[in-house]
Amino acid sequence: MSEPGRSGRGGWQAPWPLTVAWRYLRSGRKDSYVSFLSGVAVGGIALGVAALILSLSALNGLQRGLRAEVLGRTPEIEVELPDGADVTAARRAIEGVDRVGRVTPRLRGNGWVLMAGSARPVAILGFEGELPATLPATGDRVPGVYVSDRFARLQGLSPGDLLEVASTRSHLTPLGPMPRVRRLPLAGTFEHAALEIRDSVALPLAAAQDLIGARSLHLVVETGDLDVALAVAGELRQVLPPGSRVRTWRDLNGPLLLALELEKRLMFVAVFLIVLVASLALVSDLSLLIASRRAEIGILGTIGAAAASLRAAFLAVGAFLALGGVVAGSALRWVLCLAFDRWSLIRLPGEAFLMDHVPFLVEPGDVAWVAAATLGVALVCCWIGAFVPGSLLTMAAGAIFGL
Repeated sequence: MSEPGRSGRGGWQAPWPLTVAWRYLRSGRKDSYVSFLSGVAVGGIALGVAALILSLSALNGLQRGLRAEVLGRTPEIEVELPDGADVTAARRAIEGVDRVGRVTPRLRGNGWVLMAGSARPVAILGFEGELPATLPATGDRVPGVYVSDRFARLQGLSPGDLLEVASTRSHLTPLGPMPRVRRLPLAGTFEHAALEIRDSVALPLAAAQDLIGARSLHLVVETGDLDVALAVAGELRQVLPPGSRVRTWRDLNGPLLLALELEKRLMFVAVFLIVLVASLALVSDLSLLIASRRAEIGILGTIGAAAASLRAAFLAVGAFLALGGVVAGSALRWVLCLAFDRWSLIRLPGEAFLMDHVPFLVEPGDVAWVAAATLGVALVCCWIGAFVPGSLLTMAAGAIFGL
């Protein structure tokens, strides 16, 4: 005997398990308790999906601001040459590599700013030409001495004031070893990095070399694109002398980027437990639905419906419920993200954080992953409810044969 619902006429007809599943969903309002469980399952999945995407969107927004702050102040490529290497020759070799825009020498060291009889520790940065782009200037970028705007505000400094900078490198005097000191006019200020605790002083390269020496000299390579910089770094290793160290923005911020990625994955796992608990409600919902339809299952079995088709029908019921939860949760997420981001509903203290509110950034990849994972877990729960060995077959046999 053929299965019910098959039509020999021309034209497409939906498979009968889907038709039966759709009719069960439409007639579910006749059984208030089954309808209530179905609503709880759909609502739980919807809330879980919305909470998961909302959490990931908030995390994406915060990480975007953090990455912009960190990467904006990190060189695209930094080259450290071995001792005794010819800096000029290495610079020419780097400039000859395709897609390399600009190569400039930099210096890093430690020192103090001497003011009013006190010494304030600072990081000394030596640069060539104009103030580097990694130090956002609050005014002109002409060559000269620059300090952070926070340091200038706290110390009452303004352009034109003389700044006395000392280094840890000493020189011999009639009074014995003394630290090197330079008095230089202040040219301007740059924006203070929110993630840096210690203040910085940027000096022209010649003055920085006189203070801290040239041992910490390195070359900064600019390409104009972070992805291009990763590709160019491999080519630089082939043209530089042995022992050279080439580090990209990813290498310089490796621990931070790894921590951000780990944070996102842990957030996904933690919030996804809500979806898992809500999906488990489908097991009890399908079990109750099967129990309430024993007579109908028996009738379908007597007219030729196979057990596999009956299972597929109830699996389709669960799939429809899960899909409804995913769609409802995605819509709720869209409304909440739009409201939170547009009106900055979640405020943050600006003096303690990089931003004054929590931004929300919805990435299509995250939505796709959440939807796929939710549907996968929900279908597994539906399979448990409809395909557990003996559950549906026993009910069908009992309805047909009176067992």
